[in-house]
Amino acid sequence: MSKSPFHSALLFIATVVISANFPSSAHAQQFVSITASGFTPNQLTISIGDSVLWFNYDSNSVHTTTSDKPPGDSDYWNRSLNYFEFYTRTFQHAGTFTYHDNVGGFTGTIIVNGPAPLLEAPRLVNGQFVFNATSLTAGKTNVLYSSTNLTQWAAIQTTVAASSSITFTNAAGAGRSFYRLLEIR
Repeated sequence: MSKSPFHSALLFIATVVISANFPSSAHAQQFVSITASGFTPNQLTISIGDSVLWFNYDSNSVHTTTSDKPPGDSDYWNRSLNYFEFYTRTFQHAGTFTYHDNVGGFTGTIIVNGPAPLLEAPRLVNGQFVFNATSLTAGKTNVLYSSTNLTQWAAIQTTVAASSSITFTNAAGAGRSFYRLLEIR
């Protein structure tokens, strides 16, 4: 038995609705409304891999979401939106991304955080405890904390990351401790 075009269209719509209601990844999507008074919110903080959806709610005007990066930059975007149109962009790099509306002169900022620093590969080398810190942001300050009881923490080292990883070594004979690393944003 052959299926009617109506049945095929209904199946397609059901598939789209089901897909839209069940996200396929752990990445988040944030929304920015565009109205006659600007971008709302005009600043967002997201993580790498998250996306931002701009939606024009201003029935009286076309608006844009335009990156302040130069047009040849891989993080540049420019989209014109009529009333009730939207644009979605996924952010793949950490950093602060400013943008504007070419029509209304509004401005906005997207702050994209990188992954949290990780402490990994613990090992004993010549009686000292050595481990690596990865997923760091070059140029950011990192504070290494130590604790013997997980309730009281003391800062034991502060360093500025020159690259995405650092190797830490504790003092000889320092005893057993727990460690955590905080990147100051």
